[in-house]
Amino acid sequence: AKEHSTFAVYVQSTIPVPVNVTILSTQFLLEGSEGELRCVGQGNPVPKVTWHKQKGNSETAIADGNIINKETFTEMLAILRISPVTLENEGEVYKCKGSNMDLYDDDITYRAEAGIKVEVVSAIEPSISLPSTSTIQAGKASTLICSVVGSPPPTISWYKNKKLIQGATESVYITDGSAGRYTCKAENVLGSVSADVFVQPEPGYTGGQILVIILIVAFVATMLIVVILIYVRKGELDRRARESELQNGLIEKEKPDLDLLGVSEMYKVPSTSPASLPLTPTPRPFTPMPPPNEQVPA
Repeated sequence: AKEHSTFAVYVQSTIPVPVNVTILSTQFLLEGSEGELRCVGQGNPVPKVTWHKQKGNSETAIADGNIINKETFTEMLAILRISPVTLENEGEVYKCKGSNMDLYDDDITYRAEAGIKVEVVSAIEPSISLPSTSTIQAGKASTLICSVVGSPPPTISWYKNKKLIQGATESVYITDGSAGRYTCKAENVLGSVSADVFVQPEPGYTGGQILVIILIVAFVATMLIVVILIYVRKGELDRRARESELQNGLIEKEKPDLDLLGVSEMYKVPSTSPASLPLTPTPRPFTPMPPPNEQVPA
């Protein structure tokens, strides 16, 4: 049987790369814990990385026993451990320094450094406080506020329907008016916490509601038409009444004044009202009828 072997071959780059250092840790260290400051140096050849503590205008190199180095083909990671972290570490300034030499000229040395100022914080798990109403209406832009408390200061991220919203890392987020489930997440070294805000879609109308609306609109339109017809009819009657009054006025003007001619006195009819009649009847003389063929004395 044939034997197979595997070899790792490292090819050294022939391009010189000056050193560059980057501090990977935050400035916050938790009181009472074992703090770490991480710094990575990159370059070709792989640089040497050290930590220094600054006091005033002077710097003191930290012994290698307090630093853990991890080297790869292209970089060096230097981890400075501070244990335990106390309030005395507040405000301390640490510098990460890296150096490497040029591949073709040993007289050329490249150097780089980066600094960090420590802030000691008490352990406070993150907490979120949202407004009293966690449900709002969609249709227009809304401002969502996520009040976060914690130490070290928590990082904030926003999600919509469980999908991360890129670039939304502040406590205030303005929506685009669309509906959905918005989540504010706060996280620090002690843990994470999240809270939801629901943006409901704009309300729609059911078939029954649409029918009711149509009936109401039809009723209002019918009543409006009736009022208009009544108003038109009243105007027509008023117009006819005015025309009738105008015609009667013309007839009165054309009728002659009979009193001026004395005609009304000529045709005056005596009053026959009960007040004009005598209370007792007036006796009339009795005249007997003459017998037949008898002359009436002269």
